[in-house]
Amino acid sequence: MNDSVVFQQISQLAKSDISKGIEPAVATQNAKETMTKVIALKDKLSTNYPSVNDQLITQQLSELVLTGIMLGKERDKALAEAEEIATSLLSSTLALTGSEKTPSASGKASKA
Repeated sequence: MNDSVVFQQISQLAKSDISKGIEPAVATQNAKETMTKVIALKDKLSTNYPSVNDQLITQQLSELVLTGIMLGKERDKALAEAEEIATSLLSSTLALTGSEKTPSASGKASKA
């Protein structure tokens, strides 16, 4: 995992909380917890879609989560929606590029 990508995304999450009046220490902790969940979700999606760069998956997931949070959604709801959207986008991407794969029962991607 690229430290710069994580730093950028965790900073955006923290700034979002700070802009809402949350103390910087709390905002930083919230951002860390959220990024931990984003990284775990990235690991799951990277397993299912190995042809897509995991740093890009991380960046897109965290931006989707940030958008949800900025719209007033709870973090867990924003994470769930980010997973749903990212999965749909990844499937669409692979279909468009001719690399269409579907997750197998084992969680590994297989040719459709």
